[in-house]
Amino acid sequence: MSTVLIDKHNRQFFTPYIADYIDLAGPDTIALGAVDSSGIAVGALVSSVIGSEISIDWLYIGESSREQGYATNLVRTLASSSFRTMSKITAGFENDRALYMLFKRQGFTVSESEIPVYTFPLSGLSKNSFFSKGLESENVVPLSQIDPYTLRRFSAQLEKTNMPVELPIDAKLYEPDASVAYVCGKEIKGVVLIACAKSIEVVFAYAAPGEKTALPAMLISAGRTLLDKYPHDTSVTVATVRDISAAIAEKLFPEVNKTSGYSAELRFR
Repeated sequence: MSTVLIDKHNRQFFTPYIADYIDLAGPDTIALGAVDSSGIAVGALVSSVIGSEISIDWLYIGESSREQGYATNLVRTLASSSFRTMSKITAGFENDRALYMLFKRQGFTVSESEIPVYTFPLSGLSKNSFFSKGLESENVVPLSQIDPYTLRRFSAQLEKTNMPVELPIDAKLYEPDASVAYVCGKEIKGVVLIACAKSIEVVFAYAAPGEKTALPAMLISAGRTLLDKYPHDTSVTVATVRDISAAIAEKLFPEVNKTSGYSAELRFR
């Protein structure tokens, strides 16, 4: 068992264990790979450096290699290589007992997060008249069709609002058809970003103040695209960071399994 730094030379061996929307080429990205005794890649950890802090963005071990210490080794390696220069490491995760115990054993302070996490089968969308009867909008455009300059300009606007999304927005990191923007003239007034790996995750949803129809229109478009494109038993995850977002989620997805997430923090100084 060993841990290696993931770079351009070995990246292809670890991509099966990393979601498509995770940016491995970012200048502030630290990616570590888990390798078994035969030299085969079995998992990965991806983190981002934000000032003097490190945020764990992704941690995944292949199913056949779990409960063998690979995840522990990845977290331990990240911590041991960071304590001299970083102030802390943080991570957020859903209600997962294995991850809870992993971070506790490594000295992290683990607490229940105030961010509600909603999970439901994709089939739940087809049962809601909001998605089956709602009107499409000509203002909703797939993110993959937005020119890079317009997307960079919108990202610059979001930077001023302290929104919980990786900036600048890179369309290539998200589901190409279901991730959409709400466009008025040449200006983006809102986005819904969706990632699809083993499940569907609504990464970020935003509409500019005053654009009352933008969010419903984008969600209708995204929901219908997902229903057309993916098996209806696919799991969907939505994490909400504001009370209004939680209220919207509960109205749109009445059959949700609502759980609270957890946050883990390891301080060095």
